[in-house]
Amino acid sequence: MRWYNTSGSGSRARRAGQRWSAVLVVLLAFAGEALTASADLSLLDDAVRLSPLTLQRETVGVQMQTPDMGGERWRSRMLWLQGRAANDPLGMSGQFEGGAWQVRHDRYGSYAVNLAQLRPELMLSSDLPEQRVASMTGNRRFAMGDRQVTLGAEMAMLRQTDQGDNWRPHSGAGYGLDLQARELHRPLQYRLRAERFGRHFEPVTARRSPGQRYANRDGIQFDSRYGSAAELQLHAGYSWQRRYPLRGPVTAQAWHTGLRLPGNVLSRIPVRQDWRWRHQQRSNGSGTVASRSRELRWSGALSHPGPVAGSTRLQLRWYALDDQASGRLSRRSRQLQLDHSRQYRFAGMRLQAGPGFDYRVQHGFGAIERLDPTFRVNLSGRAHRLAARLGTHTMASHPSDSVISVYGLRLNYRYRLHTHMLGLAYDHALHDQRHDASMDLWRAGLYWRYGFRLGGDLNS
Repeated sequence: MRWYNTSGSGSRARRAGQRWSAVLVVLLAFAGEALTASADLSLLDDAVRLSPLTLQRETVGVQMQTPDMGGERWRSRMLWLQGRAANDPLGMSGQFEGGAWQVRHDRYGSYAVNLAQLRPELMLSSDLPEQRVASMTGNRRFAMGDRQVTLGAEMAMLRQTDQGDNWRPHSGAGYGLDLQARELHRPLQYRLRAERFGRHFEPVTARRSPGQRYANRDGIQFDSRYGSAAELQLHAGYSWQRRYPLRGPVTAQAWHTGLRLPGNVLSRIPVRQDWRWRHQQRSNGSGTVASRSRELRWSGALSHPGPVAGSTRLQLRWYALDDQASGRLSRRSRQLQLDHSRQYRFAGMRLQAGPGFDYRVQHGFGAIERLDPTFRVNLSGRAHRLAARLGTHTMASHPSDSVISVYGLRLNYRYRLHTHMLGLAYDHALHDQRHDASMDLWRAGLYWRYGFRLGGDLNS
């Protein structure tokens, strides 16, 4: 069951509209000679991926999954999920739901049918299209000489209606082909991916970032990695992409390299480090598009052993875009992310808590300054589990000097008693734009899970 309240424009309108809905699902499956009714229902606050072209998002919501069914050599399962983007406290990206039927065979590989739907339910997402995406995926692993090769493919179809286009339906198709290889006698892995997307194929549920686009483009990407997880690792890759906007095709070429250092490589600096460098060139035949971008990213992680264990993670990012055609889109941005946590144990309970913040500043085109401090708490015992996150998001845009602030609270509580599990989730976001409207959004969810078997021995 889920319910939520949304409050719209106005100074403090808190009871503008309400919508109530309830969902009850029972799944029955044969397991041997006993009839089993079971499903795994869980709250989501993590990355979710059905397939690359169907649904892959950092998601807050709920997911239900059946256990594996089948014989000794093949297994199948079904899953369903519903939620919204985790980094979208205002619901501007809409609500989405998805499902999949997945089949795996020891010899013939893994295959799946995936479905996803985007529903712009809230006021701030009313300009989004209504989308439905269906895809078929498959992959098979086989040996080729001294290497292990995995071949995968996906075909997806999208249908959408857009309010800005008088609700006329549009359809598009997307195709992806993957070839991955791993050397058996040396720590070398590489991957080749080819993609082709039609004009209207742009699934919002598969966007990993707001600026990522799929529609009307072709692309090839090659990535390689040398080294094991316990030793130094080298990364390198190349990508080619061609988009087809109205002013003519735009070609982008990018090169990236990376270096990953485990904490035991440098004795004086016991920090796991990851260095990434990316260089990209974009151009078209007429010369109206010509740009160069560079990105340097460093991240480090340090673990704190001892009776009070913990970890500290730090990431630095520098990005520069030079618009060589007009100069209007040139910009420079810097980002600093820090996350620190400590673990404590007392009275059979474990407490993990710590602060974090994300600071970003951008000069030039689209100049902004953004600060996101957070504080996380996780408390768990034998039967109880509580997770809480408190944070604020402040963004100032220039030269208009408009300031937007969002205050958020997220709670997740679970209680387990034998075969019963009771869960409660609460999500609250207060949006305040100075000299303009404010908005108060909250969502609460409650679920109960009970596992049982019909027939056979209950203790088996």
